[in-house]
Amino acid sequence: VNTHCLYPSNGSVQVTVMGGGSSYFVSDAAGAIREAEKAGAQIEHPDRLFSKQLAKQGLFIKGGAIFSPTISIDSVPAAVVLVANASKELADSIFQSWRLTRERNFKALVRSSLKSEFTEGDLREEKIVGTSNKPHSFENVVRFMNGTILLVDPVLRDPTSINSRFVANLDVREKHYQHITQRIVYDDEEDWQAADLNLLGISGVPLIPFSKATLALRQAAPRQ
Repeated sequence: VNTHCLYPSNGSVQVTVMGGGSSYFVSDAAGAIREAEKAGAQIEHPDRLFSKQLAKQGLFIKGGAIFSPTISIDSVPAAVVLVANASKELADSIFQSWRLTRERNFKALVRSSLKSEFTEGDLREEKIVGTSNKPHSFENVVRFMNGTILLVDPVLRDPTSINSRFVANLDVREKHYQHITQRIVYDDEEDWQAADLNLLGISGVPLIPFSKATLALRQAAPRQ
């Protein structure tokens, strides 16, 4: 059954109805876990991790799949809604928790690299106004003594990060600041989709894999 619930990737939540006669049950067939793992999250022992959370909704998890209890045919529509929403909520919570941890780690790596590479620059978080007159937050703004600026923007492999960094970098680039150079850094140890990298490339801001960031950013620094 296709439902109106959406996973973080904007994919539709699907549930399966099984049974016959007077006994049925509904399952997401591990859709929430599969969605999170497809995005890169590593989940060990999902049954143990999420059983209490799902039990509060009258559901249980086995083999990573969410199940309703055995129900009558009349209760199937309500169970479809309940399981679909639970699957969406579980995927959202896993995705957010994993994303925040990964974001914190990758951004820390980028910032640490910048601190060691540009000791002569002033590294800070700032808002830069784009051509739309909207201020965009950039965590790594390196200001040099001669007034030039290097924006180094780490992006994560998830739709929210990709879209927000695309918009921010495109808007600032179209402002045509003469003293600002922009670069987007991505973690090339992860399995990126070509379409996601292509979208970021449309911003007009060069993409740098983190494994090559040190030399590439040193060369990009707009200093006299």
